[in-house]
Amino acid sequence: MRRLVNSLINFIEKASNFLARLASCSVVAMMLLVTFSVVMRYVFRSPIVGLDEITAYLLLACAFFAAAYTLRVKGHISVDIIVMRLSKKRQAFLSSITSVLSLVFIVVFLWGSCKLAAASYAGNWHSEGPLEIWMFPVYLLIPIGCLFLLLQDLIQLKEGITCLRGKKNQRGQG
Repeated sequence: MRRLVNSLINFIEKASNFLARLASCSVVAMMLLVTFSVVMRYVFRSPIVGLDEITAYLLLACAFFAAAYTLRVKGHISVDIIVMRLSKKRQAFLSSITSVLSLVFIVVFLWGSCKLAAASYAGNWHSEGPLEIWMFPVYLLIPIGCLFLLLQDLIQLKEGITCLRGKKNQRGQG
């Protein structure tokens, strides 16, 4: 059982790393597209239609694909000036409480984003922009990112509980 849990955690973290790399690529793509758009518009007086729309969708990928990785490396905004002064067990307790509260929000958001993606698929929604992009793949970015954020939050909760029980977790931390 322990090997299975470790394998699952390893898979989730590798997938989170992969999604974070995709998020990084989307940032680079946004930078290149905006630069290209500015050069075409102001230097050559020939604006490119639809680049703003594509850039907005890349920003969506960036935000949701990076969320799980950012949680794993503890990169989300936190106020830890008081928490840092607490014992490891109290830190683990607060981390566990935070994870449970986050899980509630993430599950609700995941559910809503799945409903949105399903509705966009069923309704064959297209953007109202000049490119008329099929919205299902765009809306699917949100539940994919939320799913891995949920899984990473579960890993954090497990690690907090393991620390509270006074055991080393399966990855040698705690």
